Amino acid sequence: MESIKTGAVGRFIIDLGALKRAWRALARAAAPADVGAIVSADACGLGAAHAAATLESVGCRYFFTGMAGEALALKPVLSPQTQLYVLNPLIPSDETACAKAGIMPVFRSADQARRWTSRIGGKAGPAPLLLQPIGSGSRTRIPPAVAKAEQSIACRPVDGGPLLFARTLHDLPAAIVSLQVSVVQTRTVPVGDGVGYGKTHIAKRPMRVATISAGYADGIPRSLAHRGSVYFRGLRLPLCGMVSMDTVGVDITRLPQGAIRPGDLVEMIGPHQTLTRLAADARTIPSEILAKLGRRYPRDYRT
Repeated sequence: MESIKTGAVGRFIIDLGALKRAWRALARAAAPADVGAIVSADACGLGAAHAAATLESVGCRYFFTGMAGEALALKPVLSPQTQLYVLNPLIPSDETACAKAGIMPVFRSADQARRWTSRIGGKAGPAPLLLQPIGSGSRTRIPPAVAKAEQSIACRPVDGGPLLFARTLHDLPAAIVSLQVSVVQTRTVPVGDGVGYGKTHIAKRPMRVATISAGYADGIPRSLAHRGSVYFRGLRLPLCGMVSMDTVGVDITRLPQGAIRPGDLVEMIGPHQTLTRLAADARTIPSEILAKLGRRYPRDYRT
């Protein structure tokens, strides 16, 4: 694996070329429906500005954020040909700012619609959207490419018109993201000694443990304790002990002595362990993993 920059504890690689290819495939599969991108929470940790600009370059025209502040920050990055929408209800001060910027709300109630109409004073502009239920029992026809997403929405312009579907980015192909973290220490643990906070892992045999720079402060869920794993040179290595704030232990007993050293990188997300697999081990969903990955992992964008 490649080395990392001085001062970094790992590398979060985002393949924008893979994102383009995935979006093109989604757009073809969902046609003739229009598909937008939900880029809330900094595009689930991918970087909203990078992700939105990349998707616009391959034809995405509709972008959704959770909060008004996210949309206002993203507005200067996108061209006038795109349209930004805010999914969560707007407070009065945000309504004024969004109306001025040409950012549209997604209504969830008639009261919201009346307040917005009053705010813009009957001025013409892009039609706001009405959120449509697409759960079980819905009569809305959802393209299969959209329906399989964990988080999808369907909206319809309040003045009529075709449905617009939107998908989050986290469940697009795993090749878009990978996460490598650094080994900072290796040690031998004798029988009977404990590993990590609370000594929740007790060595039943002599074992060797590597400490890696991945903790809950970086968004690594504590629920991965005793369940998660990393990979090194294609070999699965289980986590051992609790996930602490900055580090977690890895059982490296299966590796030959000296095969892994401080400064080496292990794979937490990548070809051997997908984001979906990591989330399943943590008993959560991929978007939570991505949205919480800390900034101590510099974003390394590849094209």
